[in-house]
Amino acid sequence: MRDSGGAGSAVRVRQLLADQGVSVRALAALPGDRRGSQPWRVTIADGHELFVKLSAGRQREAGRLRRWVRRLRYRHLGDRPAYDSAVQKAGHEAGLLRLAGRAGAGVPCLLTEATSPAGEGLLVEEFVPGRPLDTLHPGELGADALADVWRQVASLHRAGLAHCDLRGANVLVTDASARLVALAAGTDRATPEQRARDLVEPLVLLAALAGVRRTVAAAVEHLGAAAVADALPWLQTALLSRPARRASAARPGLLDDLRAEIAHHCPGRPVRTARVVRFTGRRLFLLVMLGVLGYFLITQFGKVTLAIEALGRANPGAVIGALLAAAATYPLSALALRLAAAGRIPFGTTVSVQVAAGFVNRVAPGAVGGFALSLRYLRRQGLPLPVAATTVAVDRAAGFLAVALLLPALLPFARGSAQHLRAAVAGRGWMVLLVGLGLSALAVVVIATPRWRARARHAGRQAFDALRLLLRSGRVLRLLTVGLALTLSYATALWLSLLAVGLPAEPALVAPVVLVSVLGEGVATAAPTPGGLGATEAALVSGLLLYGVPAGTAVAGVLIYRLATFWLPVLPGYVALRLLVRRHAV
Repeated sequence: MRDSGGAGSAVRVRQLLADQGVSVRALAALPGDRRGSQPWRVTIADGHELFVKLSAGRQREAGRLRRWVRRLRYRHLGDRPAYDSAVQKAGHEAGLLRLAGRAGAGVPCLLTEATSPAGEGLLVEEFVPGRPLDTLHPGELGADALADVWRQVASLHRAGLAHCDLRGANVLVTDASARLVALAAGTDRATPEQRARDLVEPLVLLAALAGVRRTVAAAVEHLGAAAVADALPWLQTALLSRPARRASAARPGLLDDLRAEIAHHCPGRPVRTARVVRFTGRRLFLLVMLGVLGYFLITQFGKVTLAIEALGRANPGAVIGALLAAAATYPLSALALRLAAAGRIPFGTTVSVQVAAGFVNRVAPGAVGGFALSLRYLRRQGLPLPVAATTVAVDRAAGFLAVALLLPALLPFARGSAQHLRAAVAGRGWMVLLVGLGLSALAVVVIATPRWRARARHAGRQAFDALRLLLRSGRVLRLLTVGLALTLSYATALWLSLLAVGLPAEPALVAPVVLVSVLGEGVATAAPTPGGLGATEAALVSGLLLYGVPAGTAVAGVLIYRLATFWLPVLPGYVALRLLVRRHAV
């Protein structure tokens, strides 16, 4: 028998049961969620089966941590404070089991409770047969079991109790009956809100299994329409467990259908959603991004000030042209991603994603943020992960190929090209090395793990099919053309920025400026700082000096260029990201 470790080991459970005069024939650890105890299925000498729950100090700390996390994330949930000891926790659950049993609720029969000298709490209950509610499939829940779930909840509530953790795992059902288990989080002085929240999980899971109308009708029959309507403010995704969320996601509109059906049984009751979440993951993400950006803005405030001063002395017409050229990069980037995705994504929303990527890339090095945002967006559009990753990779690869096609046309017209290229390649060599090592390590892990190897083969087939579809569609030439136009848009923005501060409009300088722009954007991608901050400016200025551009003109032009392509898009990017998050587009 494999032990679970620590105080919950099989050897320890055998010893504690032996101290109670129970002879154990066999025992097996049951799956738990580590919310404060380790459950066991025990077969005793006469063949009867028992359910044993052992609470120990380390498990108690896990429960305390969970409560603190809930308190930070949610408001007004009325969680009970963490127990001072495992014995107190076991005693609380034992008391609730006795109260629920006397009220006629379908709960396990408590056989004994005990404490050990080490401060562990032991509960021994009858073993309840049945399947957890969240393991059933649609059509497997009978009408009698559906009604009995609500009958047991009603019995619990009539006795002034609330379960407070009525997840599917804590509702065991057979063909015609149901039992409520794991009452450790419950209370014997239930408030109306606690009783109302008790209904949320069963409503969602039962509606997914038996249908909305049958579920609500059974709940109203046993609990009353008013009691069921009290659950309306709490019927929201944020309060659901993972199995309930999966059940809701598998049936789009399930929560809305439940609200409408409950309102039908209790007309006139306002359908308002309670504000229970303090911080969502998306909101925390935006706050962290904004904080990191603020830090970099403070550290680079001098450069921003110099850029604004240079802007005040520049030619307004050329500055407007540079701004327009910089703005053109966003619809071009969206068009490239759309072509790589076979046109399966809306153009307008994709433009917004590229604008938002302009913000995300300011706080993540190597354009990693933009890559992740595009990947998330494509997943939200329904593309499988391998196809979405292939789409983003093809989009980036098309940009590199466009640059490779452009370089042979630029190099004959630019002095010192080889020296500049060698410097740029040397600067990003370490990044290429790190990426290569990381991919090699990942490949070794995948090959060595059978489950991951099978998933990798499946993902590889999906990616290959996506690439084959792209090649057969004839969109490769259009994709390269858009990638070339995107590169030239950046180069045009740099050229116009230099013209704005006095660079002569000499045709001989066009090719060097385009080449410097290409290499500068490459440095921005490879540099370890967010958006290539610092490294990009140095690469651009040094490249322009190499081709004979005066130092003052090069510095002022690069400052205006970075203002147009790096700093000014920050605020629109943040607004776009907030809108996309609010609309669940990313």
